[in-house]
Amino acid sequence: MPSKTIKTFSAGSGIQANVIMQTHRGYQPSYSVSVARHFRKSGTQQESNIYLRDDLPKLEHVIRKAFDFILTQQQASLEETLNSHVSKLAKEQTEISWSKA
Repeated sequence: MPSKTIKTFSAGSGIQANVIMQTHRGYQPSYSVSVARHFRKSGTQQESNIYLRDDLPKLEHVIRKAFDFILTQQQASLEETLNSHVSKLAKEQTEISWSKA
């Protein structure tokens, strides 16, 4: 079950949400979100999952963006699957029509 970050949303100084897609053979992909606050301390890049009061609106923003992105991805995936099934059915119907002629 491979997983990879497919989209990153950032807000303000260091609030970041990563959308991660996991693929499963024969199934629609699933999505998860990793959220972190990045900052510099003593010249070194640090990461935390503890948020300050002023981080909360930024956190809300990146989570909403991630949520909307996931919905769009799922809708596109379902439409692709549906179109594939419709094409297969149309082809089978055409083959049946030709075999009866």
